[in-house]
Amino acid sequence: MFPNMLLTVIEIKELLMFLFLLTLFIYVLAASSITTLHKAYLSLHSVAMLWPLSQYFFSISPDGTFKWLWINIAFSSIFLLGFVWFIFALVLTRQTHLLKGRNLLLISTPVVFIIIFISTNPYHHLFAQPVNGSWKHPAFGFSFWIFFLITVTYVFFATLIILRELRLRAQKHYKKQIQLLLWGPSSTVILGAVDALTNILINPSSGVSTGWVSLGIVISATCFVIAITKYDLIKIVHIAQREVIDNMTGGVIVLDTQDVIIDINKSATIFLSPFIEVKAGQNLYDVFHALSNFVEDIELFNLFLEKYSSRSSKPLQIFQREIGLKQLCLSINISPLIDNKGYLLGRVVALNDITDLKKLISEVNHKNEQLEIMSITDQLTGLYNRTYIMRHLVKEIERAISLKSPVSLILFDLDHFKSVNDKHGHLTGDKVLQKTTDIIKLNLRPSDVPARYGGEEFIIFAPKTDLNTAQALAEKLRSAVEDNIIKTASGHIKVTISLGVTSINYGLPPGNKPAKILDRLLLEADSAMYRAKSKGRNCIESTLLDPLEYESPAEQDPV
Repeated sequence: MFPNMLLTVIEIKELLMFLFLLTLFIYVLAASSITTLHKAYLSLHSVAMLWPLSQYFFSISPDGTFKWLWINIAFSSIFLLGFVWFIFALVLTRQTHLLKGRNLLLISTPVVFIIIFISTNPYHHLFAQPVNGSWKHPAFGFSFWIFFLITVTYVFFATLIILRELRLRAQKHYKKQIQLLLWGPSSTVILGAVDALTNILINPSSGVSTGWVSLGIVISATCFVIAITKYDLIKIVHIAQREVIDNMTGGVIVLDTQDVIIDINKSATIFLSPFIEVKAGQNLYDVFHALSNFVEDIELFNLFLEKYSSRSSKPLQIFQREIGLKQLCLSINISPLIDNKGYLLGRVVALNDITDLKKLISEVNHKNEQLEIMSITDQLTGLYNRTYIMRHLVKEIERAISLKSPVSLILFDLDHFKSVNDKHGHLTGDKVLQKTTDIIKLNLRPSDVPARYGGEEFIIFAPKTDLNTAQALAEKLRSAVEDNIIKTASGHIKVTISLGVTSINYGLPPGNKPAKILDRLLLEADSAMYRAKSKGRNCIESTLLDPLEYESPAEQDPV
């Protein structure tokens, strides 16, 4: 029979406190922000410690309930050790994806059953039973050997996983780590088997343990310690993380919830070193305010600081300006660090050097501008081309209608230009067109819009200009061209122009169609220009249009 089944109140309290502390340890281990490999090792080491601990308390405890309690803990821990070693092997070889869902349930079911079976032994005595009412020399049942084989199976598959990793990895340093990890558990299994055979089969009267299992656990733990300290088994993870962060081209600054810098990588230090010194322990506000001395657009920077000071949990995007003499252009993006419960843990500041990107964008924009200019200008004269000017004049006339302002149009071409091409060649003719265009540009007002209408024919739109002003402008252009002498390889050449002017002096009433008005203006200007040519060229003819002709039907007076 199992003696002293009922524990005293004090004993129950002590046991509950132990279980509570153990639960806290497991919770902190699971919830803490350390790597999975750290957690797996600490779990393995903690479970391993339970065996020698329980053996010690077994030896000093009086026979009865507590002796069985330590037997329970001892064998539960040793059978659990194989399972934890298997988990550690999966974590070490980066196969944690196998520890999800049904796989985890399948893997853990045997060990959970073993622990429950051992813990309920007082009710069935199928695992162990006292001999002559004493637990000093318990008799183990057939289930002990089944559980032992299950544990060996865990270790066996864990060993296969490690051996496969050893075969795949060529690095000498890494191979030594793996070899040490194989020696440890192997020694525990071998010495555990020796202990079981010696203590349970050969000499069952010797007691629960002869110390061989504990020795195997010590050897295993020593191998782990050497792998950790000498070969950086666990530290290598942080070294790798540190190397990755420090070798990132982008700068990284990690902040706590009070905006104090707790870590900064090399790139961030390099980015900011020409302007300010940044190190752990500084407040990011101080860094930003020091940086503001080098910012060109202080208003933009102050807006950035205002957004940051709002402590929004959303990412703060993006501040970028040229800083200092080096013309360094940085983008700064601040993102929150949120845990799985939605609490703010801190922030990460990402710095990126976008100087080259900004130059590239500027070059692309410049090229796009050049392409746009090429698409709307005449390549020979640099004036607007006919396609663009026709669209533009429709918009100008729309504006004139809305403002009820006068408009004028001047159309002109070079007199006898065909003879220039025939006598001096087209290259000289092109130069004549260019030099004439230069003279025209010099004598226009800023508001005037010139364009090449086709061949040697040009158009000038004069907004807010009545007929008298347009005639004066046309005369100024005619005189300037007549007085100009063009030097070419073929000699000095003088040309003249004939101009046709058409105007609407009093504005256009609303309701008119700009395209039709433009057609009428062009038609009248063309007609006036040909009248000037028929009168001997190098002169001006003009036409004044009545705006009432363009009133909409609703606005015309009834007859």
